[in-house]
Amino acid sequence: MDSLHRLDTSGEAQTSGLTAWRALPRLLVSRQWRWVTLGVIVIMLVLIRLGMWQLDRLEQRRTNNALITSRVDEPPIQLTGQTLDAEANQYRQVLVTGTYDHGSEIVLRNRSRAGAPGMDIVTPLRIEGSDQSVLVDRGWVPLLDAEPEKRAQFAVSGPVTIRGVVRPSRVQTSSWGPQDRQPEGGRLDAWFHIDIAKIGNQVSYPLLPFYIEQLPEENAPDLPHPQPNIEITEGPHLSYAVQWFSFAAILVGGYAAFVVTRSKEQRSQS
Repeated sequence: MDSLHRLDTSGEAQTSGLTAWRALPRLLVSRQWRWVTLGVIVIMLVLIRLGMWQLDRLEQRRTNNALITSRVDEPPIQLTGQTLDAEANQYRQVLVTGTYDHGSEIVLRNRSRAGAPGMDIVTPLRIEGSDQSVLVDRGWVPLLDAEPEKRAQFAVSGPVTIRGVVRPSRVQTSSWGPQDRQPEGGRLDAWFHIDIAKIGNQVSYPLLPFYIEQLPEENAPDLPHPQPNIEITEGPHLSYAVQWFSFAAILVGGYAAFVVTRSKEQRSQS
């Protein structure tokens, strides 16, 4: 008899649960839940929009990766002093011959290699057969070797031919983040960004409106160590999109389960 009663109770609970789930659409728009449901829908739509935004970012990244790959694989341009559209030719390889002006050299702050702190050496190159010059990011050196007197060991005399990729000037457009502040009438040695217009204020000749990130060469000295910033990855956008969509699904499923549970409790109490 007890066994039969337990079966009856279990069957009633299952029936009650199925009834509550079947009544869920009506419950969600009932007077008790309609405003909460509206709020959940709004939050769900925001979460889905964030997921779609990440998918858009992923597609942009893939398009940019394809563009970078195609430009890096193109034959290098022989740079003889002509100006280039930095945006249209970004990551395009160039070959240029000239003489370094180490007296106007600067360094870039906050650079690292394999976790070791350091700076990048940026040296103007006086282009051979031209009155033009271009900044060359020659690569990374340890922090202790970044002071002007220590950098003398990395100086290169005479004409050199370097191979690198075109990069546009980095103009600081926001007041947030570190600022490069040149002293009044003085010279700034360590910079956060290669802002060619500002750097041009402390050299005695014009600079081309782009700079070159030198590429590694075989049998070259270990320092400065070129490490061009050519990142061809998809980034975390796909995982972020999955995360936002999962949050939306959990929100909807959790809310539905909560409404059903509350409805069953209210039925049992009435």
